[in-house]
Amino acid sequence: MKKKIIAILLGIIGVVFSISDAYALENDSTVVVDYPGTIYGYHYKNGVLRSYGRVPFRYQNGTLAYCIEPYVGINVTTYSSTTDWSVTGYSDAVRRQMELISYYGYEYPGHNTLNYYLATQELIWLFNDDYVKFMDDYSEDGSLGNQFNIENEKAEILKLVNNHKVLPSFANVRYYEKLNGIVNLHDDNEVLRYYDIYGDVPFEKNNNDLKVTINKFGSSFLKLTKTCINQRQTTVYYYNGYSQMMASFGMNELIPTMVYFSANDVKVKINKKDKDGNLITNNSAVFNIKNIDTNTYIKENLSTNENGYVYTELPIGNYLIEEINAPYGYVKRNEDIIISISENVNLINGEYNIDIYNDIPKGKIIVNKIDEDNNILKGVLIGLFDKDHNMIQTIFTYENNVFENLDLGTYYVKELETLNGYELDSNEYEVHLDYVDGDTNVVEKSIDIVNKKIKCDIVYISNESLENIEINVFNDKDEIVFTGITNSDGQVVIYDLVYGKYKIKQIKVPKGYILNEEEYSFEVNDDTCVSNINIHNEKTVMPVTSTNIDKCICIALLFTSIGIFTYVKKSN
Repeated sequence: MKKKIIAILLGIIGVVFSISDAYALENDSTVVVDYPGTIYGYHYKNGVLRSYGRVPFRYQNGTLAYCIEPYVGINVTTYSSTTDWSVTGYSDAVRRQMELISYYGYEYPGHNTLNYYLATQELIWLFNDDYVKFMDDYSEDGSLGNQFNIENEKAEILKLVNNHKVLPSFANVRYYEKLNGIVNLHDDNEVLRYYDIYGDVPFEKNNNDLKVTINKFGSSFLKLTKTCINQRQTTVYYYNGYSQMMASFGMNELIPTMVYFSANDVKVKINKKDKDGNLITNNSAVFNIKNIDTNTYIKENLSTNENGYVYTELPIGNYLIEEINAPYGYVKRNEDIIISISENVNLINGEYNIDIYNDIPKGKIIVNKIDEDNNILKGVLIGLFDKDHNMIQTIFTYENNVFENLDLGTYYVKELETLNGYELDSNEYEVHLDYVDGDTNVVEKSIDIVNKKIKCDIVYISNESLENIEINVFNDKDEIVFTGITNSDGQVVIYDLVYGKYKIKQIKVPKGYILNEEEYSFEVNDDTCVSNINIHNEKTVMPVTSTNIDKCICIALLFTSIGIFTYVKKSN
């Protein structure tokens, strides 16, 4: 019975281990540390220094390993190993990032320097730390010595990590060439050199350049598989006690890709049509054809004939047809015309037909409604008339200053209603919307319609008919717009006032009159355009004083004495 139970348990254990690829071995690994110099690492978390210590190279069973538990020291030399990543407490996503950092870090070709080792270890630590720095001298707070500058190395590693899934620039692209032709490819992403290649056509690889000979009719291919420089499996080294956990990382994700080639030609017919589907005859259009896969032009200056079409031949592939010149009277088509020709392309009478349509350009008239000072006028009613002077549209300026979506031809523009304070422009403006070229899909014309301001003359009248009263006239912005002096009739004409609000102020008055300091406000409009403004001034009054009274009494007594003297003399 015991043997059966043991057999069952062994069977269950066997099934479990056959399902999982992970393994675990106890006390199978020996760590060796190698200190490259006096390098100290300082670990910060939440702005606080958590730990520090001397930084070594770590080797488990001769394989480079990295510390993944930065706050714990190396306290033993014998470790257990496992491929079960869950014992670390990190997620699988973190494992994948650490694998990439390790792969492109210190052991990557050209990266075998101390700075790259420190950069690799720091990037792995940063999944736990907020900040790490390496110093060449020891202190408890990390303030002594010089800090290692490894920013360039970290940036280069992260660049390679971020580009890990970047494929050659021509990956998954199909190229077309004549039988026994040559296809020269350059990888703009500069990763081809890391790929192994095989396929069913001859090729030569030189760094990031690939030369392919198409010696097979129809379809052919090359398969590109990234060269693996690290065949090991990610392994965690741990100790069932208090000693630093480490890991050596592998690279198990290699991304293959394909490049395809074809040696086939298809007869292609390009039909030039108007928007109603009719062939545009006796008026040629010109096309270029670009191979999207190779980004090269393979056909240039293909012109439609008098019947409205042109023939060419294209190998299987993806193409961009560019219209270089449109038929006269039509707009050149600027939208991408993309076609795909495959081995299963639908042919009509052995031809692949492409219909390309052109529109007739439209017109636009922009009305600039301004006054004589070049100010924009809002709300003026403008009418648009056809060549027979029939009104077809109206607009109010500023809300919409444009007559658009017009057929080409002759039009007339006229002002119908204007604003208060302005003279109506009764002119009729003739506008010609004529075809320009195939690049102009909207023929635009602009006209200026200028309104003159209505100007009024206001007469200032002195109620006392005083001459030489000096006045200033101010607008609603307190700007002086007029200065004048009354004539001998006590009047002055205030010329050329536009509609608006004003005020008059006396500046100077004749002797014997009091300056009227009151500001007289008035408004110029339709009702007051020709009007008068009457203003009164008080006379100056001589003040009475004791000195003046004495003078008057003396004069009176003098004249009285003279009168008495004369009377007595006559009596005698």
